[in-house]
Amino acid sequence: MFVKPTFVWYYTIIMIANFRDLGGLPVGNNRVVKKGLFYRSATIDFATNEELDEYKKLGIKVGYDFREKGETHGDRAYEYIGAEHRNIPASYKNDKLFKLKGGGMLGMVFREVTWEDVAPTYEHLPLNNKAYKALMNSLIEEEVPLMMNCSAGKDRAGIGATIILLVLGADYDTILEEYMRSTEAQHFNEWVIGRIIPKFAHKYVFSHFHAFFMVYKELLDTSLNKIIEAYGDYETYFEKEFGITAEIRQMLIERYTEEVKEEE
Repeated sequence: MFVKPTFVWYYTIIMIANFRDLGGLPVGNNRVVKKGLFYRSATIDFATNEELDEYKKLGIKVGYDFREKGETHGDRAYEYIGAEHRNIPASYKNDKLFKLKGGGMLGMVFREVTWEDVAPTYEHLPLNNKAYKALMNSLIEEEVPLMMNCSAGKDRAGIGATIILLVLGADYDTILEEYMRSTEAQHFNEWVIGRIIPKFAHKYVFSHFHAFFMVYKELLDTSLNKIIEAYGDYETYFEKEFGITAEIRQMLIERYTEEVKEEE
């Protein structure tokens, strides 16, 4: 049975997991991200037409799908909501996890996957990633509203959202709080995995491979630290990775953020 994931948004009937608008998040200088421009989500492949009808109302122009080709289930959901489906994998081959899988079923049975095993993926995600280069080009070309998704909406979509927030001026605490909200994807992950493995194995899989279902502050820190290690500061990272100069960045901040309106 499907367990409805918990999330905070104004369309409570939508069953798509880990969905949210980055709008309203503070970016400094008494400004916030404008609402209705940047959305992030888990896969929308399992949504019903009734659920997708609500997505239509958002006017999403581009759906960035950061999954590998074998993870996707076609264009139907994106076509239904009127969004261009851009399936550009953001994944990185994690040799540590690959070796673990290469040990066969017996090796997997006696091995617990931790966040440290996932960390090499997070080291490479923000660097020379064609998916995020395309995403940032959409900001420059004003291709909004846009949505980012991967399978659970927590890792690949999480770093995509992090890069957007960094460019727009959000501080670490804001980015971390937004990233950690993806704990709400856990039930959805369990539901998806539960569709492809025997029921008797659920408890074992969820306990031994919890790193695949949860989010960890340490993983976000891994990506951010790698950026600084590679470039020294975020400004150099923006320019070298995405061609976003100080002038372009200021233009993006003015375009996609607004002053906090004081209550009367």
